[in-house]
Amino acid sequence: MRTYRKLIVADFGINNNMSTNKGGSDSKCITKIALLIPTHPKHYGYIYRILNKLKGNNIYIDVYCIFSSKEEYEVFGMKDSITHIIAENIPIHASIIQYKKLYGLRHMINTQYEYIISCDSEIDIIPENFTEENILSKVKDIFEQKKIYGINAINPLFKDIMNACANVFTGEENARIKSATRDLKLYTFWYNVPVYRREDIEGFLEKINFGTLQLTFHTFDALMYDYYLIATQQFEVIDVSNFAYDVGHGIYVDNIEKVKKIKELGFGFGSVLGKQWRDKKDILQEQKVFLLINIDREH
Repeated sequence: MRTYRKLIVADFGINNNMSTNKGGSDSKCITKIALLIPTHPKHYGYIYRILNKLKGNNIYIDVYCIFSSKEEYEVFGMKDSITHIIAENIPIHASIIQYKKLYGLRHMINTQYEYIISCDSEIDIIPENFTEENILSKVKDIFEQKKIYGINAINPLFKDIMNACANVFTGEENARIKSATRDLKLYTFWYNVPVYRREDIEGFLEKINFGTLQLTFHTFDALMYDYYLIATQQFEVIDVSNFAYDVGHGIYVDNIEKVKKIKELGFGFGSVLGKQWRDKKDILQEQKVFLLINIDREH
């Protein structure tokens, strides 16, 4: 175990039970990136699966799990494989998962990582691509290119979500978001890797006034971060509506030519839908996808 990590965890009052048996000639040690995952008992099976897959492939990455209570943490069966965060003061009338993600992000501000991948329990990894070199290449490219990718929003729910997230910002910043998204027509939620640059987290939480923010079921953390990057760091939104579509819970591309077109626009394919991978793995093999999201969705 790294000594500096013990100190960080102690500062937050989190018990670190991570295994000290890290490394080895065939291991993949990932030190610049952490996984941050809110979870609850019904989804523990997903977490156990991913932790066992990491272990089975000799991949070592710090995994932080956010629990709603000490009682929920106590019944978690793989305590030695994670660092736990207990979310406090969870609002009753709000999206618990969004609150837990933002709460967890606050705990990552003073850690040593460069990037935090914040995702739901329903994920999987592609072990051969889950290396620090590949992940860093994908996520650094996002912040160097300053591009976010969007699709014309047809689903009325998407419009409600975009409105709620954009309205967290005011004045000129709100205007920049509306301009970049063509008056909130280009939806961008979780189309690329759900990653935060750690150095941005404090400013992001301050900008959205996390301490007093009235979360609703439409205020999505990652979309608010997209808008933060647009509002404060001149990110642009690239329209990929001609080459992809949203199946209701993420971006979907149905042939190799369209994959190439989006790739030419700078899209990294670091993460894709579980359905996309199941249906079209052959057209994505060369893209070095490392993360699958929403693996529970069949349609």
